[in-house]
Amino acid sequence: MLIKNYDGCSTQVCSGLDEQIIAELLVLSKGGVAKIKPRSGLICAPVVHPYLNAKAEASLGKLKYSQSMTINSAYRTIAQQAILYQNQGACGLVAAYPGKSNHQSGLAIDIEDSHYWKDALSNVGWNKLGDFDDMHFDYDGEDLRSLSVKAFQVLANKNNYSLTVDGDLGQTTLAALYAAPVEGFEHGLTPRVLKLTEPQQHGEDVKKFQTSIGLAKADGWYGKATEDAVKNIKA
Repeated sequence: MLIKNYDGCSTQVCSGLDEQIIAELLVLSKGGVAKIKPRSGLICAPVVHPYLNAKAEASLGKLKYSQSMTINSAYRTIAQQAILYQNQGACGLVAAYPGKSNHQSGLAIDIEDSHYWKDALSNVGWNKLGDFDDMHFDYDGEDLRSLSVKAFQVLANKNNYSLTVDGDLGQTTLAALYAAPVEGFEHGLTPRVLKLTEPQQHGEDVKKFQTSIGLAKADGWYGKATEDAVKNIKA
């Protein structure tokens, strides 16, 4: 499924594409992006991509977790933001333009019990956005929004696009973003999720998978015959 064809409210649908974008971001950032470390009392909700600007992540290690902190949102890819932006009316929310959200900066978290943590977070460099977005805090550090766009541009160029890798979400990059498959591209630093989709997935990765499950016709197209073969294996 392409991003432009998805009309739901959950951004989990693009987790495969997200993993590929984040993988490119980690390379481009040269250590400027870090995975949130496991800490006693610090909880990341299952839907969270646990990544932040490296200094913002390090600041969380300075907190004393006498009460648990639950992070409901941290880094958000431009793919997720595109979904929220295009479906905001139907989903009853207000979403920033892709690439413009603070969550693409690597400097934002949404947490539960924000008023309890306000002073402690302020002491390590975080600022509460305001009661109009009660859960949201921003860190004072290097903004990664341009790099977030570059990560997608690099990924898209590995898959037959010729985008200028400039970190600018212009109309050409935006069109490529909305035409991106939520399951991920054929070529990326992490593999895409293979399954029956519309349009059908096609590529060497599909062909190798078909061969691995003994499909007689390994044509590289993930169609109904491949899906049926997978169901028979599971059965």
